[in-house]
Amino acid sequence: MSRIEIKGINYDVGVRHISDTDLPYSKMIEEIKVIKNELHCNAVRIYGRDLDKLIECSKIVMEEGLAVWFSPRCINATFKETLEYIHQCSVAAEELRKYSSGIVYVIGNEFSLDLKGLIEGDTTSERILNLAKPISILKNIFGSGLHNALNGFLKEAVTIARDNFHGEITYASGEWEKVNWELFDITAINYYKNIFNSWKYRRTVRKFSQKDKRFAVTEFGCCSYKGADKKGAWGYSIVDWNRKRPSLKKVFKRDEGVQANYIIDLLNIYLNENVYAAFVYTFVARKSKYNSNPEYDLDMANFGLIKVLSPDNKDLQNPYLWERKKAFNELSEFYSVN
Repeated sequence: MSRIEIKGINYDVGVRHISDTDLPYSKMIEEIKVIKNELHCNAVRIYGRDLDKLIECSKIVMEEGLAVWFSPRCINATFKETLEYIHQCSVAAEELRKYSSGIVYVIGNEFSLDLKGLIEGDTTSERILNLAKPISILKNIFGSGLHNALNGFLKEAVTIARDNFHGEITYASGEWEKVNWELFDITAINYYKNIFNSWKYRRTVRKFSQKDKRFAVTEFGCCSYKGADKKGAWGYSIVDWNRKRPSLKKVFKRDEGVQANYIIDLLNIYLNENVYAAFVYTFVARKSKYNSNPEYDLDMANFGLIKVLSPDNKDLQNPYLWERKKAFNELSEFYSVN
């Protein structure tokens, strides 16, 4: 019988430009217990920039008996800075193996966007926009330059990582990146279904899952409004963050069922196509808070399975107050029986 061996979720401990870096220790313990006991996950992909916070959270996850996919992210760094960071993280990951030998080290995430130098642009946002330009699609996605440069960098990164870390290593790739998977123990893609790739989504999953190496979907998820399932990873783009008070760019209709159905539909594909590991994106994204006024309901553009309540709605003194969304309950049921 088919099954997803690693039933996981992404957990953010702080990526500076997009998330909360001051996550209290007590809140991490509380939320990891929820991930284990309510969502029935057996693994957590822990991502963030601060190494101490990554280590701290990893130990909590291990103490709860869950597998750790250790995923440091050094966004907007140069090649040299990133390689130095990978060295530091690989040493830390090896130390964590004393607590659990099953830790998987994810050496990076979509380097073509996270790093400076592979695609033009000083920030991730600029690189995303440049990647989407027609000339860039022809040059970078269908050409060989980007992929050759990426794989050259990955080879250096893996060499450094394996000098210090003696467990399994993978890389969370973008679906456009043509990675040399011979470098890694597990193949892995951040793979969001959208209106442009829906026709080939299952076929692509099958192609990877039928290869010799185990296959992981390190990110997949959806936002909570009508039409978000068509946007996939671009679902967050409905917010105008440049306004004095960030708000939605136009009127959208909140629909938590869209998010829930999207996640369960993809999990059923993974189940039937023998995917080894699946990590829903994400447990919580604290920056995009819920508001009862639809204009300011930034949670619509939030991939989190829980909605973070804004001071306009609830306790002014508690920035970590949240409620479970429909997708939370649906995922809990799915993971409990599959």
